[in-house]
Amino acid sequence: MKKWILLLSVLTNIATAAPVERPPKIGLVLSGGGARGAAHIGVIETLEEMNVPIDFIVGTSMGAVIGGLYASGVPIEQIKRDFSTLKWDEIFSYNIRRSDLSFRRKLDTDIFLLKNFISYSDGAIHIPEGIITGQSLYEVFNNYLLPIQPINDFNQLSIPFKAVATDIVTGKAVVLENGDMALALLASMAVPGIISPIDQCQYLLVDGGVSANVPVEIAKSMNPDVLIVVDVSTPLWKKSEIIDLAGVLDQLSNILTYRNIEKSKALLTSKDILIEPALKDIDTTDFKNFEQGVMPGRIAAENQASRLRHLASLRREGVKMMPERNDLVTVDAVAIKNIVVMEPQTYFDYIYFDETIVTPEEVSKKIDTLYGLSIFDRIHYTIQDIRNERTLVVEPIVDQESPIYFQASLLLDTDFHLTNTFGIVFAATNPRANSYLGEWRIIGQIGQGEGLAAEFYQPLSKDLAWFVNPRISIQRTPTYFYYDFDLIADLVSTIDKFGILLGRNFGHWGRLSGYWQFEYDDIKQETGFPIIQNQYVRNGEVGLLFEWDTLDNVFFPRHGLRGRILLADFDPAYGGDNSFSQFSIRNLAAVSTGKHALALGTTYNRTIHNVPTFPEKYTLGGLFELTGLSANELLGDQSALVSAIYFYQYKQIDLIPNRPVSVYLGGSLEAGKVWDNVNLSNERWVGSGSIFAAADTLLGPLYLAFGMTDNGHRAAHLALRPAFR
Repeated sequence: MKKWILLLSVLTNIATAAPVERPPKIGLVLSGGGARGAAHIGVIETLEEMNVPIDFIVGTSMGAVIGGLYASGVPIEQIKRDFSTLKWDEIFSYNIRRSDLSFRRKLDTDIFLLKNFISYSDGAIHIPEGIITGQSLYEVFNNYLLPIQPINDFNQLSIPFKAVATDIVTGKAVVLENGDMALALLASMAVPGIISPIDQCQYLLVDGGVSANVPVEIAKSMNPDVLIVVDVSTPLWKKSEIIDLAGVLDQLSNILTYRNIEKSKALLTSKDILIEPALKDIDTTDFKNFEQGVMPGRIAAENQASRLRHLASLRREGVKMMPERNDLVTVDAVAIKNIVVMEPQTYFDYIYFDETIVTPEEVSKKIDTLYGLSIFDRIHYTIQDIRNERTLVVEPIVDQESPIYFQASLLLDTDFHLTNTFGIVFAATNPRANSYLGEWRIIGQIGQGEGLAAEFYQPLSKDLAWFVNPRISIQRTPTYFYYDFDLIADLVSTIDKFGILLGRNFGHWGRLSGYWQFEYDDIKQETGFPIIQNQYVRNGEVGLLFEWDTLDNVFFPRHGLRGRILLADFDPAYGGDNSFSQFSIRNLAAVSTGKHALALGTTYNRTIHNVPTFPEKYTLGGLFELTGLSANELLGDQSALVSAIYFYQYKQIDLIPNRPVSVYLGGSLEAGKVWDNVNLSNERWVGSGSIFAAADTLLGPLYLAFGMTDNGHRAAHLALRPAFR
């Protein structure tokens, strides 16, 4: 009986004992703020050091990026290291990386500065919904996320996670918690007008900061006991601080977020911890100083040390141990979703792997090569489990099926004396004329050097390697004739051309082509000492041309090669009246370290037998081609040129967000010679040097140079055109 009484007493005591206290559920809220989001890294580092556990993360814009990558298991130290060294100016660039462009698209950089921005289709003119598509950002995110894909539910990550974007149709916040996570991160930071909206989940999504820059309300819906809220939003600027276009655009962004920030903060309770890093000297677009934003985050978190450590003391398990990451990707198969524009086989000719186990960077390189065709608005890709195979699913996105794109350039080349060339080049191009990516183009030029040209470029194989390229043009060009560096006559040439190329591309770096061309030249002397009668020249030509191009930047190259070898034969059998042969080789090599770069150029042109007609003679003179002389001041049957051009990136000027204008200072040494039937009394090498300032402007590369030759000739040059040809 006593045993039963004792047992009853124990059970009664258990029943009446105080319930065990549940450890608090802790949520981390990370706001948007662009480059100011670096402070999130400092806060997370401090939370780890204080052993504060996080049960879930909700993030907006850059807060979603850093929070999402951290929640997926990427060490915070790796995020800090990588984001501090990323080339953000390239990631936010309107232009596709030149190394990824197809060879044909690289040739466009010689002609056009405004490319594929305005288009026509379905009876209407279209301009992009954003300056950039965000493809480079998307690939940066996917390089982290591919190894852990498929990700079907963000709540199944190492730390449950939600990203916040805004439906631009309704203006309401949209919570993203499943699907393509890299695309969700891109949508969350798609700043309106800068990054094109993301069409996902039946919404048209832009930056979450527009609706919920500090997503407290969304975090509260997850029933936390405590929220740690990090706000790196930019405060409204004062009138005196708005001094340029970048300031106006920044203030507009600040206004869009200001009201929802105040509303979100009003939902915080005394239990919640608000961390507001002091980021006075860092604005939303200051990505070049990203690392400087980390320490203010640490300091702000440490200012809340007592409260944060108290949270850590309530949770015995401390910070959740992240599983060890595998940075490799298994690709058993490739599938194309939503096949558009091209033949299905063409996709597989671009997206293939020699090994099953690859790195995320190898995957993104294949995607970059496909994107370099410049026919897709964006290319999405994820790893999915399909029929027991880890399949890379590639989804090309095009907004218009068969657009006509408009391109244009301003051209300026003057020596402030005799050479004064100004013109506008414009074109209309359809790069998707058929499923083999046939392309027609019409080009016009007005100003000094009027002309009109048309061509059709047609790949002949599904891998786009073989091609045929018929073309026709007419151009009227003024030229000057010198003798011993003195101008003695000016001429006008009207040149009609018709030809066809048959060739083969080698990847994106080079091509070999054979061609036939007929040329009719009408040359008239306008003024000066009579040196030629009016000439009518008919030339029929066949040739073999090998070209290569791996330059990173054709305006201010830092690494790579660019050149060509040409063997041409002129003969009456090809439709002309003259017989001679020519050989030409040209190469430019660029090397760099830090802000210093050196471009080394060599050119050798030779007429192999007989005398070339006047239009086929070789010339020297002009910017970086003996800068101390005017353009084309030397003329002969043969020519040679060697040059060394040094340039230093002096500074960057932020005229508009994420598109800094680089300013360069530099100098050059050049030596050149023309010989055989020359316009000189003495066939000797001419040495020249120059000093110059240059800028990579929105209108193109602008150079201002002063040059002098070793025999005392001087020239100044102002040019708005590619100088490295």
